[in-house]
Amino acid sequence: MGGGTSVLAFSSSLLAQDAVNGLFLGAIFALLGIGVVLIYKSSGVLNFAHGSMAMFCTYIYFQIDRSFHLPVGVSMLIAVASGVVLGALTYLGIFRRMRNAGLLAKVIGALAVAGFLQGAAAFLWRNATQAKPPMQFSQHVVHIGSVGLDWQHIGTILITIAAGAGVIALVKWTTFGIALRATAQNRMAAKSSRRRSSPCTR
Repeated sequence: MGGGTSVLAFSSSLLAQDAVNGLFLGAIFALLGIGVVLIYKSSGVLNFAHGSMAMFCTYIYFQIDRSFHLPVGVSMLIAVASGVVLGALTYLGIFRRMRNAGLLAKVIGALAVAGFLQGAAAFLWRNATQAKPPMQFSQHVVHIGSVGLDWQHIGTILITIAAGAGVIALVKWTTFGIALRATAQNRMAAKSSRRRSSPCTR
């Protein structure tokens, strides 16, 4: 009887830990999904290159960290800034020109961007697997009952919640968000509106 109780307790603990790990992975995919939805709503393009852009910026982070040995926060900020620049160049150079194109053309264009970024990463970094020791803050574990959470998990979940709340606030209560929704519903009507909305309709 005692052995069965121990096995049941162990299984429950393992299940709870796996659920938390699943929540962590889900938070990462949720962050990617938020970006995909925003791009689709603003440009009408389903950006299949979104994951490739995240991959490319991650390689940039590792390159900066390996070459210049900057603090982690500085390297991350530079990588995020490079993502902003990459996204702007992709939008202005490709996606903006494809807003009125057919669905197939948009899909092919997005896949072409993804292929280009993957090829560029393979050329620059030779498909090398990048490894980095765990960050100091991620080695501290917070225990809630039998479940252990490191700060990497906690930070990712909190950032996802903050990003989701920020997107909701942006879409519902800002001029840009109103323009974004109007553009998503009817681009021509949004263009003819006197509201000087945003780059969404340009």
